[in-house]
Amino acid sequence: MIIKNGIICDKNQYKKSDILIVDNIIVKIADKIDIDDEVFDASGLVIMPSIVDFGISVKDDKLNSKSIKELSIKASKSGFGYMGIISKNTPIISESMIELINHTQNNSTHLSAIADSVYDKKLTNISKLKSAGASSLYIKSSEDGNSIKRVFEYSKLLDIRVFCHCEDITLSNNGVMNDSPISANLGLSGIPEISEVVDVAKILQIAKESEAKIVISNISSTKSLTLIKQAQKEGVDVKAQIGIHHILSDDSSCLGFNTYAKINPPLRDKDSVSKLRLELIDGNIDMISSMQSEFGEVYKDLTFDDAKFGIDIIQEYFALLYTNLVRSKDITLSKLSQLISYNPTSLVKDSNMAQIKEGFRASIMIVDIESSYKIENKNSLYDGLEVFGVIKRVYANSTT
Repeated sequence: MIIKNGIICDKNQYKKSDILIVDNIIVKIADKIDIDDEVFDASGLVIMPSIVDFGISVKDDKLNSKSIKELSIKASKSGFGYMGIISKNTPIISESMIELINHTQNNSTHLSAIADSVYDKKLTNISKLKSAGASSLYIKSSEDGNSIKRVFEYSKLLDIRVFCHCEDITLSNNGVMNDSPISANLGLSGIPEISEVVDVAKILQIAKESEAKIVISNISSTKSLTLIKQAQKEGVDVKAQIGIHHILSDDSSCLGFNTYAKINPPLRDKDSVSKLRLELIDGNIDMISSMQSEFGEVYKDLTFDDAKFGIDIIQEYFALLYTNLVRSKDITLSKLSQLISYNPTSLVKDSNMAQIKEGFRASIMIVDIESSYKIENKNSLYDGLEVFGVIKRVYANSTT
């Protein structure tokens, strides 16, 4: 396969070149490649590493072969080449579930498991989980401190990274949205910012003592980020991940009791969104996540209190980021590629699929950044918005 006349863009380059792919490996990159092979004309298009995202959930949190396959197909059409799947409910991601995930693959998107490290107040067998193929571990900060410490110690011994959801549930107190004047006006219980911040501090201190490698997942507070930056200066191997919604949307989206704006961590106020966006622009956030967590209407067409946390975002993920960050000139397209491809992939030591170089794996998407479309999905937080960036083709784990 030859991809001709496209512009190559990854974290290190933005240049026009042809690409020769053989058996899913980038064999040659040159100004002009003319051999007898299948040709895809990418004139006017951009060739980028496919998207990498850790912390994606299957539809309705029902982890089975059908839901995994549906998510994989949907993701591959949306430019995703690598996904780390978590389970927010039962069944947990155990050895058998890892095997199911590993065997439920399509030709374009690689699936990996982010395995549960604690279940029912007991540690899972982390060594067996890694041997079974878990790419990383998952833990909630609401687990008791000793369990967190032991998970971190085992993770260090096994050299596996831990994704941490930070929330003091006693401070959240069954809240359903950001604790703000808007929640008060709606009569909804609020989740205060401090519920995240205090547990970020706890997790960072335990990680420092145990020398674990961790990711603080989907931060929603600049105070959390301040703690993370300080911990990094002190030598803690911690990465900051932010969800797309926390740099694009605020808690006013909950007005009218819009359950499609109900996510966890919750959408914060406009000031928080502006500050987090500036932190991203300044290079203080390591990666962006889609926070993909789709629920059908049976779980969303309810009162705000009863509706599930989570929304479907995967299909418009790239276009929303490109339109709001790159087209607005806040960051370059190469920087976006670093945030959604290179940095997350490097966590699992597979960054050669997030760069376009000779000898590297061909995990790429071809994008028309000049074409736009209107999001038409009444169940989307972004319904009615015009966005730029149409994914034309994906080559990930195969060349077809």
